[in-house]
Amino acid sequence: MSRTTIREASRELELNEYITKTQGVGTFVSKKLTEAKIVLEKPFSLFDWLKEKGFDLKIKILSNKIISPPEECLHHLDSYTKKVLYIERFMLIGSEPLYLAKAYFPNDIFKKIGKETLINNSFTKVVEEKFKIKILHKKLIIEADIPDKGVARLLRIKEKDKKVIEYMNTYWTIEYKSKKRIIYHQGYFHWSKGKFVFELDLDGKT
Repeated sequence: MSRTTIREASRELELNEYITKTQGVGTFVSKKLTEAKIVLEKPFSLFDWLKEKGFDLKIKILSNKIISPPEECLHHLDSYTKKVLYIERFMLIGSEPLYLAKAYFPNDIFKKIGKETLINNSFTKVVEEKFKIKILHKKLIIEADIPDKGVARLLRIKEKDKKVIEYMNTYWTIEYKSKKRIIYHQGYFHWSKGKFVFELDLDGKT
């Protein structure tokens, strides 16, 4: 088999948490974690939901540039992606920090996205409405993490605060020139600033 085939197979195994990779150490079979899988009936965008509900949403674009993917992100991307459009977007409600997103868009597809576009649109709308590319599949993995100094500073997590935050890996599958491609996001929530309630209507009356 070619290296590309092996890399793609390895990436799929890691996305589904059958293996873990540690830079400079190796690849290992994962210990099975407790997992809950939820299939949503329709797409959900936190950005769009907060705007729709009238929250005082403020957006700051901290980075918007073309880079080589960091070593630790390579296995999250497809094998066709050599450069990425790296976007770091910081979300506040009023003056309170809520969410930091780090997004990696394949640069051969997404050459440039303007600052105003990123401030006023969710990533979903940028892809599907601005670039006219349909998102075929979304996968979101939420787990606990300890923030590094940069994330802690932005989310205003103090020394006396609980350090654990919610960390999200998000994978969007799109099709471009008959090839399946990946848009990868990293997200960090400071949950002490609020909470989200997911509610399922079973009788259709509420």
